[in-house]
Formats: sequence, C-alpha cells, structure tokens
Amino acid sequence: MNNKKVIGQKIRDLRKSMKLTQSQFAELIDLSENALGKLERGINIGPAT
Repeated sequence: MNNKKVIGQKIRDLRKSMKLTQSQFAELIDLSENALGKLERGINIGPAT
C-alpha cells in the first residue's frame, strides 16, 4: 500500500473512532467533504493552503 493510502486509512480510522461522519469531520478540520473523501481514499488533492 502506498503512503497516501496509508495516511488516508489512518485519517478514516481516526474519524470513525470519533464517531463522526465525513461531513462533521470535514467541518471540524475546515476541509470540504469532497476533499476529505479524496484524502481518505489516498487521492492527491494538492498542497494544503
């Protein structure tokens, strides 16, 4: 598994351990739901700003 996918899985695991939906977690970390979904799947969304 590549690093992006490993990081994405860790983010997903953290979100689920907090019992949050993607929408709730995205709002908490000030990220769009779409970007969070891509991040969790290990898809490159570009540099954070």
